[in-house]
Amino acid sequence: MANRLQLKRGTTAPGNIFYAGEPVYNETGKILYIGDAGGTGTGAGSSVASYATYAASLEMLYKSSSADSGAIRFYEDTDNGTNFITLKAPSAVTSNITLTLPDSDGDSGNVIITDGNGNLSFSSPSASSFTLAADSGTNDTFNTGETLTISGGEGIDTVVTNNTITISAEAASTTNAGIASYTSDFYFINTWQIGIVTATSSVKGIASFSSDYFTVTSGAVTLKAGAAGIVTSITGTENEVEVTNNNNGTYQIGLPNNVTIGNDLVVNGNLRVVGTAVTFETETVRVEDRLIELGLVAGAAPTATTTWDTGVAFNYFQTSAKKSGVIWLNNQFMAMLSELSDGGGTDSNSPQITATSYAPVAAGGLYIGGIASGNEVINSSQAAVNLTFDGGTY
Repeated sequence: MANRLQLKRGTTAPGNIFYAGEPVYNETGKILYIGDAGGTGTGAGSSVASYATYAASLEMLYKSSSADSGAIRFYEDTDNGTNFITLKAPSAVTSNITLTLPDSDGDSGNVIITDGNGNLSFSSPSASSFTLAADSGTNDTFNTGETLTISGGEGIDTVVTNNTITISAEAASTTNAGIASYTSDFYFINTWQIGIVTATSSVKGIASFSSDYFTVTSGAVTLKAGAAGIVTSITGTENEVEVTNNNNGTYQIGLPNNVTIGNDLVVNGNLRVVGTAVTFETETVRVEDRLIELGLVAGAAPTATTTWDTGVAFNYFQTSAKKSGVIWLNNQFMAMLSELSDGGGTDSNSPQITATSYAPVAAGGLYIGGIASGNEVINSSQAAVNLTFDGGTY
């Protein structure tokens, strides 16, 4: 029978019952203790091995087998769960390899490299580049770490998803080039040919132009002048309506600088004439206003002292063309003139009318100085003829 070495054992932790170097086994916790102090059986002991430690070691260290290579597992915090990360050896190893980890954590973006002798260290990625060439433009050099952008153009879209670049054509519209779709109303397509439908009153398609109405040169269509139903020009009436062709399909209609109205003109609003003269070549002028005002400045009463000569002049002929009139003369008195001359000019502070001769006045009643009592005074340097003075009735 083989010799057997049996350890002191119990169902609980042994407490302070050790000799130095004495092994004790706890059957309940499956823990091995070794005494580390005392020589009388009352020394303290230390736990040197347990089933839990052994089981954990088996889970962390995976021994290789014919089915798989050896591996080391790194478990997450037990509060979070039982997930792990595994480092495995390859299925076939040519020779023994020892990899020595670096003694620092490197910089952001570094990678781990080897010196070929198993010594690992952190380093920036090695730069590499390649040439991008296109059908047009200048070739470009692309370096590792840069962003390669593939842009869409007119009618082309690009989408990047999960390392996949998808290039597709956009749908065509009136403002965007792209892939157009066609309906059977306009085109027919079979295995060998594409046909175009001729336009009708109910179907869109290719239309033809009559040479009676249109001319086509290098693809440009021009309307023929004078063709029935075709309007190629718009003209206005001379001195009444002016028409301008803007050469963009539009016509501008307005009044010329000098306008002639062949018939009656009715103005419902105010009429303001800005110029040097207004001439009426009419037989009769009818005015409904009670008062005709002369001598206005810019349409309003003067705001400063003026010496304008204002009045109404009458044209007549007596051996020659002459003018008479009723004039407010020199800003001093009203004059009845049998002949006058108008000097014209633009100086508003100088008289323009010269009294050539004064006119006799005939009146049914004559008041000098006013019509109030005591103002009826007549002075004359000539002999009074056919004068009747009526003192009135008291």
